[in-house]
Amino acid sequence: MKSVRRILLIILLLLAVVVLAGYLFPRKLVISRKQTIQVAPQYLYDQVCTLQNWEKWSPWHHKDTTLTFQYSEILQGPGAYFTWTSPAHNTFDNGKLILGLCEQNKYVELFVDFGVSTLVAGNFKFDTANAQTVMTCTLQCDFGANPFHRYLGYFLKKALTVDVDKACIALKTLAETEGKHLYEITEVEVPERKFLSLADTASPATVTQKLGTLYGEIMSFMQKRQIRYIGAPLAIYHTNNKTQFELEAAIPVNRSVKPVKNIKYTETPTTKALVLKYFGPYDKMKPAYSQIKQYIINKQLEVSGIHYEEYVTDPILEKDTAKWQTNIYYPLK
Repeated sequence: MKSVRRILLIILLLLAVVVLAGYLFPRKLVISRKQTIQVAPQYLYDQVCTLQNWEKWSPWHHKDTTLTFQYSEILQGPGAYFTWTSPAHNTFDNGKLILGLCEQNKYVELFVDFGVSTLVAGNFKFDTANAQTVMTCTLQCDFGANPFHRYLGYFLKKALTVDVDKACIALKTLAETEGKHLYEITEVEVPERKFLSLADTASPATVTQKLGTLYGEIMSFMQKRQIRYIGAPLAIYHTNNKTQFELEAAIPVNRSVKPVKNIKYTETPTTKALVLKYFGPYDKMKPAYSQIKQYIINKQLEVSGIHYEEYVTDPILEKDTAKWQTNIYYPLK
């Protein structure tokens, strides 16, 4: 009996050591990685928010060829999910990933269930800076007071850290090859504005010079009457073909103005619009226009007016043409 008691005591002591040692491991698991990527955030958002796109870059889709993936009927946005199962039915070889809050081109929330009692939460965050995006990928989990869950967290962190690193690198590589010519597109509300404008015609070879002349005439008119500009200059293209443009140079102003001669005063109401942020020289904008036109077709949007360009960067102050920002607007119904 004494030997049995000793064995039981030793087992209890070992169990107590194991339990106490579990409390030495951290309660919370946090993994966070950043990547600076030379692409618009829209491309990254679409890759993360549309679950079938994960097959292009997710390490979970390629590390085990025996896994079977199934997708929800909804493939994009909150509530979309995919599951994976393994013939071996081992822990972590079966699970579910579901999308939570999704903020267009900015943020995607996700939750991962590995079939154990602890749920892993995560998110992708996209911050823009000039013509590039800073992507932050974070996974976190609270294992609570259960010491055995904390043991689980220790081993889970090693595996997930490797996977997060691989996912970020793969997504960056994919984006900078497949998505390098894509620009950020958003649907916005343009507030009511007041404009002074001048209309004229120009050819592709003279359009930049012609716009500069028209802006100069408008600014001269404004200075004589102490009118302030309150935004970047615009160019409205009434007709556009390969040989000649009918265009209108416009500058937003701070107050109502009585028009004089050929200088027109216009007030526009609050409108919805699609805007593409283009970075680069003015003569290289054709891919940007192709992208925004395709976006309109894919989203089945209805354009309600003439498109126009907004020149955010002053080319006199910024000599690097790669940093010139031009916003392309298409009014929507």
